[in-house]
Amino acid sequence: LWRMGRNDIIDRPIPDEADVGDYSDRMESPFGRLKFIAPAMRLSATPAVWTRPPVPLGTHPAIWPS
Repeated sequence: LWRMGRNDIIDRPIPDEADVGDYSDRMESPFGRLKFIAPAMRLSATPAVWTRPPVPLGTHPAIWPS
């Protein structure tokens, strides 16, 4: 990838708050209030959501949550 160099030809504006506002979500975490892009997939039976916030390493044991 490094040998491919950069491609600065893309002529697109950098999105601002108004462009991504409908696609973003917020969540409290040990790091403070987070703002992030929500999952793009919309499923009726199993909604794609983040149910837990990110936490510092070592907060929980290394097991699958139940």
